[in-house]
Amino acid sequence: MSSTIFYRFKSQRNTSRILFDGTGLTVFDLKREIIQENKLGDGTDFQLKVYNPDTEEEYDDDAYVIPRSTSVIVKRSPAIKSFSVHSRLKGNVGAAALGNATRYVTGKPRVLQRKQHTAATTANVSGVTEEERIASMFATQENQWEQTQEEMSAATPVFFKSQANKTAVQENEGPPPPGYMCYRCGGRDHWIKNFRRTAIQILREKELEELPVSQRSS
Repeated sequence: MSSTIFYRFKSQRNTSRILFDGTGLTVFDLKREIIQENKLGDGTDFQLKVYNPDTEEEYDDDAYVIPRSTSVIVKRSPAIKSFSVHSRLKGNVGAAALGNATRYVTGKPRVLQRKQHTAATTANVSGVTEEERIASMFATQENQWEQTQEEMSAATPVFFKSQANKTAVQENEGPPPPGYMCYRCGGRDHWIKNFRRTAIQILREKELEELPVSQRSS
């Protein structure tokens, strides 16, 4: 009896399936079957990514085995193109496609370097070509950027007051500095904006108003 893995392109609503023998299918084989079934070509001009529909986590390890009866989401995006230093020196304007799906057509799985691997394990990637290493680097950077964009879109914006506004708010707050004097009452324990006229001060002002001008100046 054949086993089945269900898949759906992110831009489509219809679900398709891949039939195979066994209890599971590697990510590499699944992508190759999807490319062949949908006649997507040689894979040089696009990338093919497979995601868990529940966690939205990408199956980025070609050797990972996806169990049968699993449903996945497939996303196809343009290949990353870059000019090599060698081609620029020769004046060649052609761009090399990096991070594409060619390996799924040619039958050469990508070798990933996991963080939890030891130095002895990572030494096995020495046989990877320079182009494949660059392609892996670009693919990783793109995944990180997509994840960052998703986190930014879901984050709650936080607005901060500028330093100028903060300084203006704090101005004339707290006790006055040494040498400061309120010119209304001569007090040194408060800012002029906090000046409050007392009953004695009001009486003094009235007395001054009742005095002749000649006596005020004296």
